[in-house]
Amino acid sequence: MKDEDKTKEQLINELAELRQRVTKFEELETKLKKTKDKLEHQKKHLESLIKYSSLAIVTLDEGQTIISCNRDFEKLFQFEESEIIGKNLDELIAGQKYLEDAVSYTKEALSGKAIHGYGERKRKDGIYIDVEFFGVPVVIDGKLVGAYGIYQDISERKQAEELFRTLFDRSPVGLFIIQDRKFKLINPQFLQLTGYKEDEFLDTDSLAFILPEDRNMVMENTIKMLKGKLFLPFEFRVINKSGETRWIEQTITSIQYQTRPAVLGYYVDITERKQAEDALEQSEERYRDLVENSFDGIFIQKGPKIIFTNQRLNKMLGYEIGELLGLDHWLVYHPDYQELTRKRALARMQVEKITPQYEVKLQRKDGSWFYGEINARVISFEEGPGIQVWVRDISEHKQAEEELRDSEKCLKTILDSIQA
Repeated sequence: MKDEDKTKEQLINELAELRQRVTKFEELETKLKKTKDKLEHQKKHLESLIKYSSLAIVTLDEGQTIISCNRDFEKLFQFEESEIIGKNLDELIAGQKYLEDAVSYTKEALSGKAIHGYGERKRKDGIYIDVEFFGVPVVIDGKLVGAYGIYQDISERKQAEELFRTLFDRSPVGLFIIQDRKFKLINPQFLQLTGYKEDEFLDTDSLAFILPEDRNMVMENTIKMLKGKLFLPFEFRVINKSGETRWIEQTITSIQYQTRPAVLGYYVDITERKQAEDALEQSEERYRDLVENSFDGIFIQKGPKIIFTNQRLNKMLGYEIGELLGLDHWLVYHPDYQELTRKRALARMQVEKITPQYEVKLQRKDGSWFYGEINARVISFEEGPGIQVWVRDISEHKQAEEELRDSEKCLKTILDSIQA
């Protein structure tokens, strides 16, 4: 009885153990099915991705034979699918011209290395096109089973790059490309302006040849311009190879260069212009000194309004500095002469022939008046013409003339009396 009970107990245990094994097997089978479904889903996803990709893609086995391709590969190289499957990739599209180079790339990909390069590949019609290509190893369960070949037509991009390089090299202004604060590309005009050779500039610090005291300003303006906060060119000084300081006007913009952010700069030597501006400023300063220290009063009118007076004129008329600015020019004259001076100013602006020098009466701020001689001429402004008027006080001269006339009259009276 005990043996029978023991056997029954063993059977129950074995049955329980068997049920556990069945349960684990069912769980494992469920996991396996899920994994299989997931792999199938991923496979379909990958196949769909390859099929509808805008890139030309082929799949190779470990023997370099094409086992599948997408429509864009057919379209790019102008082959039918039946002309592609089962063929050696490099023999199909490399041609004798690039066969050796293509084979070396394919071998690298099938050795487990990802590759990337540029080159020419041949279409069915024999025409070579510029392509960018990638080789991606395919590894399943740790075993290399083939590779993907991915191609993109870059003919238009290559033409655009060649056009850019032609324009870049032939530009009449200095051009450069900076990446990571180092010069990466420089055109001949830039080299001519700086006096350096290309190998002396490439991969050097872009701030090195800028005058030290201008470097912070250049950095600040560069950042502002790249952020869209500065739109006008900025000026700074550089030192050329001969040690001469030159003035530069520069504009920059952000670009992509070799798939990475970079800066394109436009560089113009404005040293001669700055020298001319300095000379003009010095000339203007000398002219201002001459005007301010002149014995004659001077004012400038634009239209009817006075826009400048020197100290001598203010003193002549009894005005403080700035009081005459904005007033109508004829108000400095005696009422008897206001209409005359207004008409002559208008005629002068209309380029009519009129005497530049004549005598008038001028009226001071306090209402008193004096005789003056004025000399007027038309001058040019950027916005249009104006009139510069020189005023000389001739009161003493007029008084002397009056006294002379009185003396002559007196003398004539005496002579007439003697003769009588």
